[in-house]
Amino acid sequence: MMRYRYISCMIIFWTGIVCSQERLDRNNIQDSVKYWVSKIEYYNNIQSDSSNFFIKKTILHEKELVLEDKHKLYQELDRYYAIKDQHKKRRFVIEKGIGIAKKLDDPNLLFHSLSSLGSMYTSLRLKDSALIFFNRADSLLSNNIDPNYKFKHLVSKGLLYSRNGNLEKGLNNYLEALNFIKEKKDSDPSLALLYNNIGSTYFRLDKNNEAIDYFYKSYKYSKKSGQYKLISMNLYNISSVLIELEDSLHIAKKRLKEALVYAEKSKSDLLVAKIYNNNAVIYEYEKDYNSAIVNNKLAIEVYKSLDDLNSISLTLQNLTLNYVSKRNLDRANFYTDSVLKFVESNSLVFEKPYAYELKSSVDSITGNYESSLKYYKKYIFIRDSLNDIKNTDKLKVLQTKFATLEKDKKIASLKGLKQSNEIKLAQQKLEKYILLATIGMVLIISFFVFVSYIEKRKMAVLLIDKGLEINDKNQSLIAQSISLEQTIRDKETLLQEIYHRVKNNLQLVSSMLNLQAEKYDSEVIDGFVSCSQDRILSVSLVHQIMYEGDNIEKIDFHKYLERLMAMIVYSPDDKISRLNYKINAEGHFYGIDIAIPLGIIINELIHNSINFAFIDKEDPEIIIKAEQIIDDKKVKITIQDNGEFNQEISNKSCSGKLQLVNILIQQIKGTILFNNIDGTEATIEFAV
Repeated sequence: MMRYRYISCMIIFWTGIVCSQERLDRNNIQDSVKYWVSKIEYYNNIQSDSSNFFIKKTILHEKELVLEDKHKLYQELDRYYAIKDQHKKRRFVIEKGIGIAKKLDDPNLLFHSLSSLGSMYTSLRLKDSALIFFNRADSLLSNNIDPNYKFKHLVSKGLLYSRNGNLEKGLNNYLEALNFIKEKKDSDPSLALLYNNIGSTYFRLDKNNEAIDYFYKSYKYSKKSGQYKLISMNLYNISSVLIELEDSLHIAKKRLKEALVYAEKSKSDLLVAKIYNNNAVIYEYEKDYNSAIVNNKLAIEVYKSLDDLNSISLTLQNLTLNYVSKRNLDRANFYTDSVLKFVESNSLVFEKPYAYELKSSVDSITGNYESSLKYYKKYIFIRDSLNDIKNTDKLKVLQTKFATLEKDKKIASLKGLKQSNEIKLAQQKLEKYILLATIGMVLIISFFVFVSYIEKRKMAVLLIDKGLEINDKNQSLIAQSISLEQTIRDKETLLQEIYHRVKNNLQLVSSMLNLQAEKYDSEVIDGFVSCSQDRILSVSLVHQIMYEGDNIEKIDFHKYLERLMAMIVYSPDDKISRLNYKINAEGHFYGIDIAIPLGIIINELIHNSINFAFIDKEDPEIIIKAEQIIDDKKVKITIQDNGEFNQEISNKSCSGKLQLVNILIQQIKGTILFNNIDGTEATIEFAV
């Protein structure tokens, strides 16, 4: 008996140990899976393929996770499949997420999953399906939805409307999403993507100045988040705006050169091809058709590797036009025939009209008018046929939508008919009582109206006489006002034209200095020219902002400093590109007599810091702050850097710059003080 009792105790003891070990192993697995999910999130943020390794490990142990952690896993899988354009897998994990959100009865998770499904259909360009799920997500907004989920939802909706041509509505959603950026870190990739989307929308709306501002912001944040593809895309977009403006083409070239480096790092072949095509456009403007042709050919090779037939056709047409501009008609004829063969062999129906039109134009230039007429007739025939097909398809879609709408109306009317009959019975009883009450009220009101009418008629005669007198005086004042407004408009237009011409002349001077410096191989001359160009740039920027703004008398100095720092920082020079800066000058507006010398002073101090204070500095930073001294009616501007002050370097290299600064300080009747503790701080004070 004792023996059996001993054996029973031992069995219970070892069973307990095994169960405890199993619970311990399961807890360890859960912790590991949570860790793997966090690694997937990290690699998704930097768009790295390393996510795939942890995805495979996590899916094997998916059952060990509680529902909340499962939903987190499905969110990250959704992001990964979105990056890879794997829409079937993406839909599968989103629908799993919706199932979990319903089980948990969590409106936050359900909102996010429905919005993600709308985002997926947006990627597939299925507008109607996307709108259904976005609207279902919107119906949950009355709940306390997480701001991060709202942010992503608004960005996705903005993308849907922008892709479908409703740019204003798309822009409104993007701008509304900006209300939630306070919740985001600077390194969050979604910030850079939002600014890029806003810039692209402004660009499509032909608002180029707003577009380039947002592209620069996106570039800044994408560098912080380390997204090579987005960095390259922003630089490409900035160059596109500059090309559209036909201004600063040399800057556009530099941006494209830098964009190509990042595009190759991110292995984005499509972006590489687009960069080559933009380079070709710049060379076309410069009439360097040989270089344009080289870039067109490079783009075609990349498109061939991607099997992008439409882009190959379009680039071949541009290549042909460059040979025409070069007056190399033999090569133009050759590539025209190549375009025709390519389009016809690949059945690119919608590209055929453009190919025939190109062939007709080239034959006309070479004097082959019979062939030109033949292909022009083909162009007209196919263009009209395609338009008929498009119109027929649109008609069928509209007819289907109309039939569906009519059915919905009939169903709604039948439901409403029953309700309306019940309401009518109740209304008939109520109307009898209301009718009697109304008759009594009408009689009373009629009496008071009659009395009031007699009094008003007397007053009306007096008012008409006064009104005629006032009207005569108003007409005289309106005529004087119109004349004065026209005079003011003429003067404002003239002043804006002067600002524009001054800016252009300053840019011309800068270019002439650059050309003159190229004749001499001297670091002294190069330094002198570079310094002079920086000063000219600071003056030119004042006139440019004056020309672009609504106020032609005063300049928004905060905007001026933002643009000046952007032009200085976004340079291929690694020392400058690492520079961080903060500007606080909101609400400060100055006339041109203050803005120009002050801009040159700040430009000199910033370059002084870059050249002499940040030697071997890992995290260089400049802070510019403007504040009003109310009691003394003065303005105080502080320029501070975190560099190391070196008295010997300062004495050797800065005397010329500080001499210019002191002259300009005297010009604005101000003072400047320097403090060399913890970096260098320059404090400027002047009266306003």
